[in-house]
Amino acid sequence: MQELQRYSTKLWIAGENSDWNKADLYYKELKALLHDLEGLDIKLGDEEFAPRFQKTSSKALANIKYSIREEDQENFRSHYGKLIRSSDACHDSGKNSFSQRKNTSVWEEEKNQAISLVLP
Repeated sequence: MQELQRYSTKLWIAGENSDWNKADLYYKELKALLHDLEGLDIKLGDEEFAPRFQKTSSKALANIKYSIREEDQENFRSHYGKLIRSSDACHDSGKNSFSQRKNTSVWEEEKNQAISLVLP
């Protein structure tokens, strides 16, 4: 799951910087990793990961892909936020709070992560 966090952060940084080629690359990496996870027998509470993911996150990912293709930063931000919130909701409902984000603005938190990756 740490890889999901890493690719999601890289995706955010690329989108925030309007680097649509990199955003597309990190979107594909994130999507491939999620595809691999869907094939595993991962339980979230009483539910399996794959159906839960399909219900909560697949639409946000499709909209992120569209935003990247259209180079639409505002739409990208909106759907990225939905993806993160759906991920948090999934962890909440499955009692897997180990990877929850702090209760701060998605944008501020990702910006802080981006800055910490860039600065020495």
